[in-house]
Amino acid sequence: MTSKGISSSNFRSSIHAEKTGTIKSSYVAAGLLVSQDEQNFLRWTRSAVGEAKATFASAELYEQGKLAGGFNLAWNGQPMWLRLERRADRVFLWIGDDGTQWRRHTSLRMPFLQDLKVGVFALNSTKTEFSATVSDFYLLGAAAI
Repeated sequence: MTSKGISSSNFRSSIHAEKTGTIKSSYVAAGLLVSQDEQNFLRWTRSAVGEAKATFASAELYEQGKLAGGFNLAWNGQPMWLRLERRADRVFLWIGDDGTQWRRHTSLRMPFLQDLKVGVFALNSTKTEFSATVSDFYLLGAAAI
């Protein structure tokens, strides 16, 4: 994972996730990670399941090492842009197909500490080598949003 430290409670971050592979079995993902520590984090990803031939956006919120919330949003298999924005104890999840026009999908309560790490990551649960393509990562602190 590539991460940047955050010292402000409010921030905005974005990424373009183009490839999460053409794996024919199991689960692969790439996207944004907001982390307090290894037990408390949020993943907002472009994900794929080979058996179902499905591509989707996925949000997973972990608190104290346990899944505390999340959802999947069906996608058309095309590249996607993911954005998240933290305001106080809520994180707003955005999605787009061109990096300029965004649709706010939902928000989740994220009761983490003020100081967090924000970065990109990839996940591969297969035995096949996996390569994810991500670009356009940026991070705006509270003063810029």
